[in-house]
Amino acid sequence: MTKPFNHVKYDMYNVPIGWIGVISNNIGLTHCLIDPDINQLTIRMDALINIKDTPKLHSEFIEQSIQNYFSGDSSSLAQINIDIPETSPVFFKAIWDTCKTIPSGQTRSYAWLAETSGNKKAVRAAGQAMKNNKLPLFIPCHRVILSSGKLGNYTSGGTEMKRFLLNLESGGQYE
Repeated sequence: MTKPFNHVKYDMYNVPIGWIGVISNNIGLTHCLIDPDINQLTIRMDALINIKDTPKLHSEFIEQSIQNYFSGDSSSLAQINIDIPETSPVFFKAIWDTCKTIPSGQTRSYAWLAETSGNKKAVRAAGQAMKNNKLPLFIPCHRVILSSGKLGNYTSGGTEMKRFLLNLESGGQYE
């Protein structure tokens, strides 16, 4: 059976922390990039797709869902389809699925993520799965912190971006 042709589209949205760029195919979103600077976001997006030759997504639903998230409705993102590649490591998929269960405004440790995903010794693998998450916000890796309670890094904009998102969801608990 042949796979359907995936029509790639993209869009970029201005949000309170800067810019969100999304790339989609006919199944769902494949990438979400967060950057405080539109020029940097454009460079990062262009490294994944040729922006000049790629049509715009023009999805009012996705744009409104992202804006709703930044207005305090984190449940709005769950309504957007995402597409995880079939070639992704099985354990990474389990980690990402587990990460999606972390309630908005709450955090869990990498150790919790590994154990809940089926291998309590795979804490480093859990970290690698979060590092390789191509859909932050939709797979909310910003909710995963160190066992010590420190925020740790965030590949989608650094620690300050992670703190901003956690504060947005928790009402300022991480100031």
